[in-house]
Amino acid sequence: MFTKEQITEHINYFNDNRIKFVKWKSGEKKEDGVLTIGYPIYDEGFHKFVDDCYKADVLDGNYLHNVEKVCEENLTPMDYIESADKDLIQSILTYYIRQERFCDGLWVTAIEKKVFLRILVRLEELLGK
Repeated sequence: MFTKEQITEHINYFNDNRIKFVKWKSGEKKEDGVLTIGYPIYDEGFHKFVDDCYKADVLDGNYLHNVEKVCEENLTPMDYIESADKDLIQSILTYYIRQERFCDGLWVTAIEKKVFLRILVRLEELLGK
């Protein structure tokens, strides 16, 4: 589990409006006619956050089942952050960490919608109890 210091560090990171969390590498057409697709390049601090999630052993191997079990139609995992218990918040965090692999740019949306910040704030609340 994250320490309180790690949570505070990451909350401060996601609250820092001066940070450019992502930039996009543009797609291009090469001389041989091959097209490359653009992709996001994430800030080093964001990669540290992801690494810390893995090292702190906060990720849930059964996250898809746990998230699907609670998500009602027309709602997303982010809709449950503020009311989630410790197990569900870990499943939601895992969902947003691991789904980037299947959907390039998911982290961009999660950062813009303050998903990671909201998860960390909820974790902080839960650890305080």
